[in-house]
Amino acid sequence: MDSEHHSETGKEVRWLCHVCNFSSTEGSGYVCQRCYKIACGEHITPVPVEDETGSPKLEMVCVECMDQTGE
Repeated sequence: MDSEHHSETGKEVRWLCHVCNFSSTEGSGYVCQRCYKIACGEHITPVPVEDETGSPKLEMVCVECMDQTGE
């Protein structure tokens, strides 16, 4: 039986939050759009920003990047 959480070799695909080291095979975590590292749902926040055209959008940012920018 195939599962979206298993690779073609049959091994589980595990991800690790770079903030708290939480590890899971469920889902794929969240990618911070500033440092490009994986974070769990507790350590990622949608932040309102403007795109190149000035239109508002949400950017997923980890708590470590938010601490660096003071947001």
